Amino acid sequence: HPLHVALYRFLSLTAAFNLELFLSYPFMLAGMFLFLRRWGLRRHAGLFGAIVFTYSGFNLFRFIHMNAIAVIAHIPWLLWAMDVVLRSQARRRVALAQLAVGLLTASQALLGYPQYMAFSCLAEGLYLLIAACAARKWRRSALVLAAKALGSLAAAIQLAPTCEAVAMSERFAPTEEFRFSYSLHPLNLCQIVSPYVFRGRVFIADDNLGEHEYVVYSGAVLPALLAALWIRRRRPC
Repeated sequence: HPLHVALYRFLSLTAAFNLELFLSYPFMLAGMFLFLRRWGLRRHAGLFGAIVFTYSGFNLFRFIHMNAIAVIAHIPWLLWAMDVVLRSQARRRVALAQLAVGLLTASQALLGYPQYMAFSCLAEGLYLLIAACAARKWRRSALVLAAKALGSLAAAIQLAPTCEAVAMSERFAPTEEFRFSYSLHPLNLCQIVSPYVFRGRVFIADDNLGEHEYVVYSGAVLPALLAALWIRRRRPC
């Protein structure tokens, strides 16, 4: 990844490592803020939403997987760029947003974490389907898909060896035991409302797996907001 090349070439190992770990979070925060603002939210509401997303349990507990969090940090920027392609009336802005989709996709791929790229593609695909239906801009959605394809092609130097490595991995033909090794025990759903209900924070059936794999707590705000939404369900927005 170009950022990694720059960090580790011009800075000490400690400084480069710390910056690589830290930079994903402000990048994620700014992207989600701009995305929410594009949907008409006020500044304080957009900032609040960006904070809730950036510092959710998922993102904080997986900081040990730096490349994974870096991939996730691209998602709000991709959604923002896709929305510009779908809804903007200015051709120049549409073209620049297409370029952004391609470059962000290439950046994700060069980080070398295909599992989290799959998560990103799922979020992007759902948003593209919903937004294209709402705006009735099916031709514009083809522009987004073309930009994604070109971005993936630009990152082929990373994707090609990754595909080769997958073919030689046990994950290429996983056993039934391996497929169920990360299954979430239902007791862990208690974390949604009580993150420290268990002495070790999570209920782990397999001691060989880290606790971060079972964290489902996303913060105290989300359950409260869902409850408030249910209470206000019959009131006009």
